[in-house]
Amino acid sequence: MTSRLPVRFLLPDAYRVGGTVRTVFNLAGALADRHDVEIASVARSSAQPALDPPPSVRLVPLDEDGIAAYVRAAHDGVLIGTRPGLNVTLARLARPGVVAVGQEHFHLAHHSVEQQAEMRRWYSRLDAHVSLTERDAAAYRQLLGTAAEVRRIPNGIADPGVSPSTTGAPLAVAAGRLARQKGYDRLLRAWQQVREVHPEWRLRIFGEGPHRPRLEAMIERLDIAASVELAGFTDRLPDELARGSFFVLSSRFEGLPMVLLEAMSCGLPAVSFDCPTGPRELVTSGVNGLLVPPDDVPALADAIVEMIELGPRRVEMGAAAYTTSLRYRTPAIAAQWEALFEELAPLADRR
Repeated sequence: MTSRLPVRFLLPDAYRVGGTVRTVFNLAGALADRHDVEIASVARSSAQPALDPPPSVRLVPLDEDGIAAYVRAAHDGVLIGTRPGLNVTLARLARPGVVAVGQEHFHLAHHSVEQQAEMRRWYSRLDAHVSLTERDAAAYRQLLGTAAEVRRIPNGIADPGVSPSTTGAPLAVAAGRLARQKGYDRLLRAWQQVREVHPEWRLRIFGEGPHRPRLEAMIERLDIAASVELAGFTDRLPDELARGSFFVLSSRFEGLPMVLLEAMSCGLPAVSFDCPTGPRELVTSGVNGLLVPPDDVPALADAIVEMIELGPRRVEMGAAAYTTSLRYRTPAIAAQWEALFEELAPLADRR
């Protein structure tokens, strides 16, 4: 695409830390090299954004009453929603001539029956709906039939700017918001079993969230405080990841877990629940990590022990993880979005 376009993202709250915010900021920054990019934040949870937006990208705070006016004010370019409610708003209110794209950052089954009914009703008026994984795209095609154009474009990750892990330290790492979705309660139960076999290993979990008091109490109750650290938020996550030997993803559900990609880009193999959706598209068990059946805590513990006992083979798996991550670098993902914009532009006037 040669012409410079206005490209506008709608985020629920661009002022908080989260995978969706990070991926949108990464993509927006890459697109800003060739387009005029703006991020509109429906809510504003703090005076300043927790993550710095790319310097060439405008960040515009809205309020709930301003969403409709913001969408209606766009006369050209591209509008991209990032949650079902925002996608429905685009479908209902975007003007002809504007490319309206809905994006999904979780997976279809995460949403209620009522939300899915709204999607079925309105998504046919979008120019396209974008899912992060092939599995989720297939689910959306089944829901929407031929009424809507469904594509798969994964999240993109930036170059971490660190040397890949040597995978030699007795340290496993995890990262993400301390909330139920991330399943750290299950990881702590698994780690109790790991500690009995390998007491010399430590687990470090990065992130903050509402479950911190509950997890702190659980660490004491399980008597694993000597080997587990809730390390809090860090703005140097790649450096911290690269100090570990492997990454653990214990989530109950995901879209396409950005933190897993970030860990792989730091040369870490992964032990991951095969939760819906994303890990299966990133992790080839026995090659760049180990996949575990969803919700099977004893199997997670066994896989962590197996990863520990692989020893030098972790180096090969870490190298394979790094190679996998290269396919998801932001410039390559931005190019897929630009190709989609170019394809959809002639269709936008038909809405």
